[in-house]
Amino acid sequence: MARPLSLVPRSLAAPFGGRSELRAAGGFAPGTDDAFVNTAVKVAILQHPGLRHAGIHVSTSRGIVQLSGFVASRKSMAAAVAIARGVNGVSSVRNDMLPG
Repeated sequence: MARPLSLVPRSLAAPFGGRSELRAAGGFAPGTDDAFVNTAVKVAILQHPGLRHAGIHVSTSRGIVQLSGFVASRKSMAAAVAIARGVNGVSSVRNDMLPG
């Protein structure tokens, strides 16, 4: 099983006991909050070299991620959807992107 995507670089994880995942008061955990999931999807897409400048808009509600905007090709579109599906906390992905 793949490790969930972490938004905390290892160099910054030391203050949190060396863990790459943060847990805050109130029971919040990565993957359980739409804002966290939304940010994790955006970061994952931006880390992909072919999608870095694609201008994909990401919105998340109840774990459902909606991707919209224009991408260079259907291949880029498929890559963005696959990346979003791989992020911890995503229950489904709605593809509203258009190839440009």
